[in-house]
Amino acid sequence: MIWQDAKDRESCYRNEITLLEISEKAYTGENSGIRVSTRLVFCDDRRLFRRFEVEQWGDCAFQIQEEQELSCEMAVKSYGLDAICRGLQEELRSNPLKAILSSCQERLLAVTKILEGLR
Repeated sequence: MIWQDAKDRESCYRNEITLLEISEKAYTGENSGIRVSTRLVFCDDRRLFRRFEVEQWGDCAFQIQEEQELSCEMAVKSYGLDAICRGLQEELRSNPLKAILSSCQERLLAVTKILEGLR
């Protein structure tokens, strides 16, 4: 087992949208199973990542994630431009920009209050 230090866990703090997800789920019992998925995510720092995830639930539960940064060229070769554009279109349709703007305004207000407190 490999333990990650804090810098490797930065993905927990990024805002991201999922452009594409390929996932398979198999049940191994009444209340247990395993899911394997690969996602292409676009992060707020303008980087693309392929995120591979294995998750098992039931009596012995675990989750493993691995991500790899991709260039735009690698993403298009791996998934195809049409699939990426469809994923982006669906994400924009399901998450209106108004909600994103509201979230940004809330975060900006919180940062402003912190800065005022530090003065």
